[in-house]
Amino acid sequence: LRARVAAAIALTRNPPAPGPAASAVTNERKPIVFVYLSPDWKKKNACPPCKRLVADVENWTAAPCRFILDAKPPDGFDFDGYPCLHWNDRRGTGRKIEGWTNRADFLATWNATEAANGA
Repeated sequence: LRARVAAAIALTRNPPAPGPAASAVTNERKPIVFVYLSPDWKKKNACPPCKRLVADVENWTAAPCRFILDAKPPDGFDFDGYPCLHWNDRRGTGRKIEGWTNRADFLATWNATEAANGA
């Protein structure tokens, strides 16, 4: 677990470079949200919420965070359904959302979390 946490911290300090088509907005350092997708989400009729999430966030340059899609959950991380979004708020408290409806619902949760932490 320590190794995974250290790797996540290193990733936030040294995020991978965005692709060539990324806008200037995506070049900024943003908080990272790890997205755990169903192992079979790419199959034709598997995990519609996973497919919706990927479609919604892949080119969302104005998102308040960066999404690491298809991340592997840390050992011992408990969640009940896919997709699961996992991040640390400004105070380092772990946050998660299980399921996906749309960007607006995600933003409402994200903004409430940030406001609660003095953003």
